[in-house]
Amino acid sequence: MIRAMSSWPRRRVGSHVVGSWLAGLALAAPASLWLTGAALAGDAGFRIKPNEMAPAGPPGEVRRVVQPFGGWTLICDEDLKARRKVCNVSQVLVDGAGEPAFNWSLAATRGGAPVIIMRAPSGGLAARHVGIAFRPGETPAEYDLPSCDAQTCLGFLPVSPALQKRLREGGMAQISLMHEGRLRTLDAPMKDLATALAAVK
Repeated sequence: MIRAMSSWPRRRVGSHVVGSWLAGLALAAPASLWLTGAALAGDAGFRIKPNEMAPAGPPGEVRRVVQPFGGWTLICDEDLKARRKVCNVSQVLVDGAGEPAFNWSLAATRGGAPVIIMRAPSGGLAARHVGIAFRPGETPAEYDLPSCDAQTCLGFLPVSPALQKRLREGGMAQISLMHEGRLRTLDAPMKDLATALAAVK
């Protein structure tokens, strides 16, 4: 049974009132532990877990804001010193085991032009391209993913005014790619994308 900390019995230790369970630890701990604990070397097998969501940059100078919008996530990194913000809106599609099968992000180039960044696991791609249909019954257009390493293949798709319109329609896009030796078609809901883009300030 879990109780709030305030409900635990309390005991006075010296001039401080603490929970009786904590006081027991304090009274039972060997004096040598308290005296020499600061000098003990840490076990080599333990370390700080890196923050997977931490933005690049000097500690404390870049602030990251993550805001979910249904199946899309808005991520903004703000350089507090330079007063500059960079944002992208991303969606990750996973397979039955929860492993990423396709990932795309809507971002902007340095010149401000919108672009879609597409990523797929390199091990599952028989050919370095994906097919994307933005409307039901539409023949998928093929896009290259030319930049590959041991884990991921990467490609860029410039966003034309016509494509911008389709992205904001909120329908169901379909992604066709080779995954684990088979041609797969993945449903990619576009709902909430427009709302996420409107939240970029």
